[in-house]
Amino acid sequence: MGKKRIFISDIHMGDARSQDGSGGLHRYGWFNKEREALLAEFLEMVSEDASIDELIVIGDIFDDWVCPSNFTQPPAVERFKKIADYNDKAITAFKKIATGNKKLIYLPGNHDMLLTKDILEGIIPGVVYKGTSPGLGAYEDPIGYLIAEHGNKYGLFNAPDPFSNGTAHSLPLGYFMTRALAYKMSQTGEDTDYVSALADGIKDLMEGEKRAKAVYEALAEAAGLTGASPIEMNGVDNYANTIKSSKVAEIFKDIYKKWADYRPDIGITRDYAQYADFIQLFKTAEAVHFKLDGPVKIAIFGHSHEVSLRRYNASYEEYEKPQAGGVDFTTPAFIYANSGTWVNGKPTTYIETKEINGDIPMHRVRIMRYKAGGEEILLDEDKVHI
Repeated sequence: MGKKRIFISDIHMGDARSQDGSGGLHRYGWFNKEREALLAEFLEMVSEDASIDELIVIGDIFDDWVCPSNFTQPPAVERFKKIADYNDKAITAFKKIATGNKKLIYLPGNHDMLLTKDILEGIIPGVVYKGTSPGLGAYEDPIGYLIAEHGNKYGLFNAPDPFSNGTAHSLPLGYFMTRALAYKMSQTGEDTDYVSALADGIKDLMEGEKRAKAVYEALAEAAGLTGASPIEMNGVDNYANTIKSSKVAEIFKDIYKKWADYRPDIGITRDYAQYADFIQLFKTAEAVHFKLDGPVKIAIFGHSHEVSLRRYNASYEEYEKPQAGGVDFTTPAFIYANSGTWVNGKPTTYIETKEINGDIPMHRVRIMRYKAGGEEILLDEDKVHI
């Protein structure tokens, strides 16, 4: 039998203060204790399933971004340890996998791009860290027909940014936008869908002549910040003490204009970079990974929080599986899949892939949903020749 892999992303574990609503503030975190219990149950299932060879976490296991702009942040080691301590059941389950008979592999996302190899290994001994730099990293099978990435690398607002304010910094504009929205949530208790709120701002950018500066200013104003409002950094990403909201807008004002200048070899246009942050990453997969003369047949992403499976033929046209008369699994040349998310209020989904050996080697890709009590629901599947 061939190798079986599980891909999961966008868990967004936060620390205690993101959930407890202490000090007169409202809960602002994305991941609660009920979700943690469900995740721990799922990870226990993975640990006990002898047919699974690898668990690949493709980004945003921890959330280092959803923090109100007026909160002081401790050093990175302490920040991530606080998250791990608060989510001890899930972390214990991750540790069991990492020290057991299967591999636990971690790729960085944008919300945990400052999580280093040393910090992660201190929290989960035995984990295989696949990050190459803050917010970047990819998983590839040995032959190269399957690739997995978080996907923020291709996003206008969420790609690591050592350009706008110098190489001493990596955090992109999306970080500061998220902190503004977390501030609003902590003050008002309004149950903000952060990803949708960011998407609305990016849509404004696409539909008019606005640029990133205007989008950020509009979002910050809606969150209750003025240009003089301080964003507490305390050394995070080498930003000393505080930075004014107006300064953030000025630093990142040209990210749309200079996308190609900053990233000439990334393989997608600035307009595709906008899609990557608020729709899906299938256009990225088409542009970057799917080549008739290339090895990649399957591209798996996270980041968008929207689970998906798309199939393409050799002409790069998307097709629908036949619903009657049998399924023709020989048609698709490429498969794009997105693992979805585990944040509050969303279906808890993941991707399962399996190599199928035979006269014609194939690879099966499934979208799965996990529910309490060990119930696994098949949402969609397809196969591709390898």
